[in-house]
Amino acid sequence: MALPEASGDPIGDTAQYLTKWSSQAFTPTETFTVSKVIPRLLKRGTPPSSGRFRIKLADGNHEPTGEELTFGLYDPTELTEDADGEWKEITVVPIQLASGIEYCLESSGQGTGYWDGVGWVEMLGDPLGANTEKYTDDGGATWQTFPGTNAQLKMEATAGVKVQGYIL
Repeated sequence: MALPEASGDPIGDTAQYLTKWSSQAFTPTETFTVSKVIPRLLKRGTPPSSGRFRIKLADGNHEPTGEELTFGLYDPTELTEDADGEWKEITVVPIQLASGIEYCLESSGQGTGYWDGVGWVEMLGDPLGANTEKYTDDGGATWQTFPGTNAQLKMEATAGVKVQGYIL
């Protein structure tokens, strides 16, 4: 099974704090039940002790829309401060994702400022699709594009098979 994945040489990260959020869109090529999302993250300063990733449907602009389909929590204080980040396994409430449907993995504000939050490590290139990495400075009201990059991510299906490839 080939699940969406994006992994490569780190080129920096997108900070997440207060109302600054990040999102990476992906489209599965096979239907599967996701059990874990595995973003490449780092901590900045003193982040809060609780972080959240969620999966939503994507709209025609590769932006998250509607209610969350599933979510997972993690402790950002346990992340590395290394600029390359680390792959953080986050268990989500299992849900089936359909082939050919575009979804977004969204991370909301996890900190009090640029130097006290979480960074989601990016890579050059867009294996998950062009213009699919987004950020918002206003809590999701409007989204902007990071052209030419994808946020790094892997996923795990309920069968326990890790899949790498395009971002999910």
